[in-house]
Amino acid sequence: MHLENDLGSSPYWSRAPLSRRVAVLLFLVDRGVVDRVTLKGKRVFAPRQDAEAWVAAQPSLSPYVEPALELIASLRREFSRRTAPNRSQG
Repeated sequence: MHLENDLGSSPYWSRAPLSRRVAVLLFLVDRGVVDRVTLKGKRVFAPRQDAEAWVAAQPSLSPYVEPALELIASLRREFSRRTAPNRSQG
């Protein structure tokens, strides 16, 4: 749900149908730019370190660079939230 909330604040992604979100995410996974990993028993998506540079270097993505970068940033935030130490334990 965090990812959906992050994308909901985007002018592009807030209007894009779920099918487009899924299609772009699967495209990035297929190209190896985003990895599907299991973390604490849940499937999460982790962008590679060079994901933004890869997107920016793809001529076919030039009309969609900004939305693709927003998606990657949202994936990074979600992954960071999931990997952050639990602050309630100490």
